[in-house]
Amino acid sequence: MPHPNPKLAVLEQRPEASVIIPVHNGEQTLHHCLTAISASEGIGAFEVIVVDDGSTDSSAMIASNFPCRLIRFEPGQGPSVARNRGVEEAKGSRVVFVDSDVIVRPESLALLLRALDESPAAFATYDPEP
Repeated sequence: MPHPNPKLAVLEQRPEASVIIPVHNGEQTLHHCLTAISASEGIGAFEVIVVDDGSTDSSAMIASNFPCRLIRFEPGQGPSVARNRGVEEAKGSRVVFVDSDVIVRPESLALLLRALDESPAAFATYDPEP
């Protein structure tokens, strides 16, 4: 069965953005994070890269249920190494980092990408009540 958001399908062309999610033992939140990213609105085609930093829980299995690339390495090397590994694999013209415990709103990625159109870097923060 195709994924509900065809923009996340394996892309033949260069995606508009690469969303990189480092995770280490994030089974409690990763499904919610990926579901929210899958519901993103207002942007073109994008790819999701989950970088599993030596998880010992079901994080890799959860990621495998979504249309994303899963990169695993052992042992855990920390989130900055995981983010850098994701960037090495990214095909998008822009890179967005989302932590595995963050649930983005449907418009979040579009707003962030618009900010990147006007500046070489942008930062978004959490809601006061996540």
